[in-house]
Amino acid sequence: MRLRLTLAAVVAAALGASACQLRLATDIAVDADLQGSFEVAVALDAELTRILRDAGVDVLAGLEELRADAPGWTVQRQEPASGGVEVRARARFDGSGDFAALAASLQEALDEDDARLFEDLQLRRLEGGAIAFDGAVGLVLPAAPGARGAGVGFDRDDLERLLASRGDELVRYDVRVTLPAPPRRHDADRVDGRSLTWRAPVGQLRPVDAVSEDPGPGVLVLALVAVAAAVASALLVTTVRRRWRRR
Repeated sequence: MRLRLTLAAVVAAALGASACQLRLATDIAVDADLQGSFEVAVALDAELTRILRDAGVDVLAGLEELRADAPGWTVQRQEPASGGVEVRARARFDGSGDFAALAASLQEALDEDDARLFEDLQLRRLEGGAIAFDGAVGLVLPAAPGARGAGVGFDRDDLERLLASRGDELVRYDVRVTLPAPPRRHDADRVDGRSLTWRAPVGQLRPVDAVSEDPGPGVLVLALVAVAAAVASALLVTTVRRRWRRR
């Protein structure tokens, strides 16, 4: 996102205020054929939005640049009646390669003065049909001290101190993955049926790993079976009718 909605600046403003909250979420859903959706959401509450606007930061600017830098993504913005701002970037993928390319394109669209949300996310099918998800997630700020984002200056040392003392209170980042079958193995913080949720740390990356049970035949296989069954049923009905007429 060569966004002027610069995540590093937004994080700096959230940590510098007393009652603001920044929420980030990555939501991935995948089926047995390795097709699915990939969504990243950034939500700012009303107080944080006001502070940024007072500082001259247009939290909705730069969305067209994101569309240009990561054309596979659809970007939507909302301003809830309760105040605040929410931006969602969403894309569809077809296969493990397409998923990896989408993740890379969104990460590459973040410039060097911005934050990282994930690294090396991968989806793949294992022998036997299980679906594996792994990589690393977390909200990581730029390494350069004294970096600036969207008109809001900050010092990395100050931010690191704030993150250590108040990061979990003011900034929350959740990553949810919905697999085509319940997990066989995982290191998620919460599991709800086929959905796994990790609480991503602020200031560092954490590895994530999950493997589903064998989801069984994919959608294409099931569709072919259904078509074959329908054809066989039609042939059977036709045969029975012909024999009945002959009698």
